Amino acid sequence: MRRSLLSTVFLLAFLATVFGLQWWERSTYPPWLWMTLTACGGVSVVMGCVVRPAFLVTLAIVGVSIGFGVVARGTHVDSERSVERFATGRTLIVHGFVADEPDRRENVTFYDVRADAVLVDNEWRSVTGMLLVRDAKGWPQATYGQEITALGTMEPPKPINGFRYDRYLGLRGIHAILRTSELLPGERNDGNALLASLYRLKGAWERRIDRLLPEPQSALLAGLLTGTRRGIPEDLTDAFNATGLTHIVAISGTNITIIVSLLGSALFWVPRRWRVVPTAAAIACFTLLVGASASVVRAAIMGSLALLATGIERKTDGRLLVLWTLFAMLCWRPAQLWDDAGFQLSYLALVGLMEVSPLLDPLFARIPWPTLRETLQMTLSAQIATTPWIAHLFGRISLIAPVSNLLVVPLVPLAMALGAASVALSWLWFPAGLLVAYGTWGILELAIRIVWLLAALPYASVTVSELSTPVTAVAYVLLILVIVFLRRRSPSVQPHLLPRPAGNLPLGDGLTVVEPEDRRDHPRPGPQLAV
Repeated sequence: MRRSLLSTVFLLAFLATVFGLQWWERSTYPPWLWMTLTACGGVSVVMGCVVRPAFLVTLAIVGVSIGFGVVARGTHVDSERSVERFATGRTLIVHGFVADEPDRRENVTFYDVRADAVLVDNEWRSVTGMLLVRDAKGWPQATYGQEITALGTMEPPKPINGFRYDRYLGLRGIHAILRTSELLPGERNDGNALLASLYRLKGAWERRIDRLLPEPQSALLAGLLTGTRRGIPEDLTDAFNATGLTHIVAISGTNITIIVSLLGSALFWVPRRWRVVPTAAAIACFTLLVGASASVVRAAIMGSLALLATGIERKTDGRLLVLWTLFAMLCWRPAQLWDDAGFQLSYLALVGLMEVSPLLDPLFARIPWPTLRETLQMTLSAQIATTPWIAHLFGRISLIAPVSNLLVVPLVPLAMALGAASVALSWLWFPAGLLVAYGTWGILELAIRIVWLLAALPYASVTVSELSTPVTAVAYVLLILVIVFLRRRSPSVQPHLLPRPAGNLPLGDGLTVVEPEDRRDHPRPGPQLAV
């Protein structure tokens, strides 16, 4: 019995269980459930000794059991000491430590705070849990790991215009928001030393970029290199949204692939299997540096698994690679499958790249330039796979996205390479870095002008009625049937195991979806999908 079949049965049983438990989410499940699973597993093991295919049932039961365990572990349960118990609209003082890199916007700063005490009725009460501190003053500023004391009104997060903001914050373990009137940083620090060093390095890079380039080019380059999206003018952000290009300022698989390619080239003299460790370490550091959003973590895990498969000289099965990556991420945070639109769209885009893209080979075969051909082909493939779900979630579609991606995406690797070189050289000799920065500015200016031009076209982006769940399901059933039909007509067509190096949309990049106007004062779900 093939190991790929065994893995597929186990993984599909796990994924189906996690998906179904969004309607039966519990922190503990009844004993009869576990006894039933144990009994069924024992029977299947005994039968497997006689009928080998029965072993598949055993693996399915194991997958179901792990699914129940993962959801139970990931379900939030508040206690008497949970900080959200005080989220009743009262004004109070909270003490805690900044648990993540502050999200600084133009008019507000957001802090993820690990609370340890609340002052209520002149009495300090010990608490546990996370809350989001919203500081409109912006000064004094706190840094990652720093102790803070904040005065403000605490309330539970609520949905915003249909966007489940409460569920989105719940993915980060946050179940309360404190709108501050005063914020006082303390002297103690309780952060991880490695993360603190990476965040300081990230800040130093962003400050150096600001010295080398004017706005909005500096903000755009910071988005490309560090994933920071602050500083980009709102009208330019809207233009990127209308043209389906917001993903170029969202860290995604493109950046992971560039790192792998650069290190692979630099370590050409090292045997292939020994390149895995330094490359995987670089991917891990880069993921932490840019904030470890869902799309970045997914791309990093896939990149690491692909490296491992290459290092041990085994053929990489793209479908199993996707399933194992999904398994790893859901074990870490199962609610992503239900509540994180970026997570959902990211995987749909990846499936489109693997399953739809090879079917489009005959359509694009006559385009003579490989990079141009694969950029357009992969963009269209990802859009085919994600468009029904985008329409279902957000009711908006960018019609100009294939053209805009074709024109702008090829500029991204060059801008990143020159931008990183200019920053590095400026630390050695600032005039040399400034000279390279002129070239970076030219590329970014060209990209911005293309975005403005395309966004001004009629019907570049259209608003549609949100598709109902049944209509969306029918759309994907039809898509699957078309894929199966075309594969049977062309048996020689195989899924792309991994996006090919010449393409600019590797490891499951996707589309970033626009949020309503009144969500812009809140932390966004980040790069929802990077194509």
